[in-house]
Amino acid sequence: MPWRLASQPRWFITPRRVASQIQEVESEIVGDIDPRGFRGLDKNVRNGFQDTRMAFGIKADVPDGQLEELARLGPQFSPVFHSVTNGVPVTISAARMYPLHQ
Repeated sequence: MPWRLASQPRWFITPRRVASQIQEVESEIVGDIDPRGFRGLDKNVRNGFQDTRMAFGIKADVPDGQLEELARLGPQFSPVFHSVTNGVPVTISAARMYPLHQ
């Protein structure tokens, strides 16, 4: 079952020679998850993504070859990639989405 986690930072920190060519970057992470894990139905199934794939959408006025080079640099400079692969502290809160009794 694919689940999507999308992040769309509008900035991208790279060396100056590259950053000047980039107008916009979007990151999309798609992962496969087995609901038996997070529902506690099978202890042998991981409670989380089994596999993830990340794609960068890059708006830049560069030839295709340079666009591929920018994509290869993505993991080195992407805060989204860094956060997902290295983990960060997570603060959890709850908010009611709708009134319980109407």
